[in-house]
Amino acid sequence: MNFIDTLINGEQGLFKSETLTPMQKLTLRFVVASLIYFGFVVIEGMLMRLYEVKPLPFISESQFFAILTAHPLVGIFG
Repeated sequence: MNFIDTLINGEQGLFKSETLTPMQKLTLRFVVASLIYFGFVVIEGMLMRLYEVKPLPFISESQFFAILTAHPLVGIFG
């Protein structure tokens, strides 16, 4: 089995939903949700940094301060 097949299908079907216990499914859901939150935080951080260097035309000053407030909260919840 090559690396891509192992990554997609797991080792001998390790990540198939019928082989996972309820606790493993719950843990996997939390990991996926935290990665989504992490992605949001990364995008917010990049927008904040770009705005500090040169104000972006599609972000007003009030929106910037809203992102400034939400950025750490999203990171904490993630």
